[in-house]
Amino acid sequence: MNTLKMYTAFTCSCSVCSSEDASQEREACRLEADLLQTRMEELRFKEGERDKDETRTITTLGSDEDPLPTILKLIEVYENAGFPTLALATLHGQASSCYFWRGHSGGEGECKAKQREVATWCIGKKAAERIIKDVE
Repeated sequence: MNTLKMYTAFTCSCSVCSSEDASQEREACRLEADLLQTRMEELRFKEGERDKDETRTITTLGSDEDPLPTILKLIEVYENAGFPTLALATLHGQASSCYFWRGHSGGEGECKAKQREVATWCIGKKAAERIIKDVE
């Protein structure tokens, strides 16, 4: 079903919206993203804060409480959707934060650069710099 039609009276007939295969693929991506977002809520991850909590030891990659694999999978799902969003920029910022608290400066820098790139594309350079600076 055409997503616009579900929420509005508008029916888009472009090749992407009218393709049943593309529609099913988008729905599968949306469902996967929903599951991953639910996992993030279960982990109670807030950018930069969870890895600083000294009562938990989650700096080891691969532990059940580690948010980084979920964040990286969400980034993959969002990127496969084919367009940058502020949610994608936020995910790159969250990944950067995880790498920072692990002392992995290469991963941190790469994710921070991607966060700036996506945010700049979405809202412009000045706004992106202001938002990213506030998060740091």
